[in-house]
Amino acid sequence: MPDGTCGCRYRTPQELNLPPLQATISMRCAPDIRDVASLRMAMITAAQVQQLYEKYLELIRLETTEFGVKPTEVRHLIGRLGEFYCALQVGGTLAHVANQHGFDVVCAKGRRISVKTTAQTTGFVPIAKATLDKADDLMVIQYREGKLSTVYYGPIGLAAKAARYYDHIGKYELDIAKARRLNDTNTSANI
Repeated sequence: MPDGTCGCRYRTPQELNLPPLQATISMRCAPDIRDVASLRMAMITAAQVQQLYEKYLELIRLETTEFGVKPTEVRHLIGRLGEFYCALQVGGTLAHVANQHGFDVVCAKGRRISVKTTAQTTGFVPIAKATLDKADDLMVIQYREGKLSTVYYGPIGLAAKAARYYDHIGKYELDIAKARRLNDTNTSANI
């Protein structure tokens, strides 16, 4: 098959030994190794997400309680844990591409969710303007004392309107306390 615009080579379903449905997931412009990794993410089951959630949570607990690492210093682990948490909460799946631009989870209704997980009790979560249109919803999750809780879950546009915008960096900053109040208002409106 022809090379992609980025110079990588598309892999055929036959080269990957995949059935036709699974093969369509891999037919995009990306390095071969990412095709395989992305395919594995696409085929992950809810039971596997639950298992990964439990393993990541245990690893973070080990890092923080046994090794004395601050939760804010293992944000890469907490970020992935938040994605698993979100997928479980909404009955969804992880995005088919690791580090998908703009969203991390697709809910059962097909809405794309950007997940922001923080161990901070105060401060903000960033939302990139460049990828704002790639997600339908935003879920802000907080890790505290070994547990996750949802700070905000709702339309990403509503969150962006409530956030500060910094033109020079092209990012919104959503204050955690404001996100919590916004969630309470959004939840009340949907009851």
